Amino acid sequence: MVVTDIVYQGGGMLITFSDNSVATALLKVVNNQLIYVGLSQEQQDALEVFNANNVSDQIGQDDIRIGATPAQAEQIAEQIEDVTAAGVGVDASAFSSNLSNADDDVQKALETLDQLVAGGSGGKLYFPALSVEAPAEIGGNGGYIYAQVNEGSVASGRITGYAPTGFVSITKAVLRMIPDFTDANSDYRVYTQYGAVGEAANVNIGDSGEESKLAAVTDKLFELDISGILSTLAAGDNFSVQLWNEKVASSDLRLIGMVFEYA
Repeated sequence: MVVTDIVYQGGGMLITFSDNSVATALLKVVNNQLIYVGLSQEQQDALEVFNANNVSDQIGQDDIRIGATPAQAEQIAEQIEDVTAAGVGVDASAFSSNLSNADDDVQKALETLDQLVAGGSGGKLYFPALSVEAPAEIGGNGGYIYAQVNEGSVASGRITGYAPTGFVSITKAVLRMIPDFTDANSDYRVYTQYGAVGEAANVNIGDSGEESKLAAVTDKLFELDISGILSTLAAGDNFSVQLWNEKVASSDLRLIGMVFEYA
């Protein structure tokens, strides 16, 4: 008895023998050995002879076809190609139905961790004003230490700072000060310069322009937005900020520091 034809069907084979008998054989592992289930001993012997004489050398990337003629190997390949990911069902209903508020909290924590690892979590920094250009001077009142910026075109208060690693963009950059006068249209000027290590210290420059306007109220803390003159600041940059009080009449702008927030 010999095998005359094999048709591969899923996990089994429809085998025709020389005596015109037809049998369906299934592959099964028993005691770490591959055996054919559904065949008589004579039929199994004939199949093994057939396999030994017809080992295909057609080996694909994802499958090995042994014991098949070229035509049979092509038939197996066609069956394999018909199996796609679209035909594999995935039921996610149990997952979505079991989400809870606790899961939301875990998700938020993971997102925060991702930001920290990426170095882009954002932050807040404060840089005090501890430097002046005469005749301005460092002063103090009511517990505050500040750069007391007199009126005129020479005196100025100065702040230095930096954009840390992880900096992406400015969300807030303001000077905080306490004027000793009231004027809804007072003149000032702010000048910035900044650069990274290895660059010229003033490779980037920002300038509010002379006679810019601010509204001052005596002894009232207020903020002056300077983000527009730090527009190209990058992570690792050092920067300096210089404030002039251009008001003509006797007055002082008491600069206490800079609030710097970033994403």
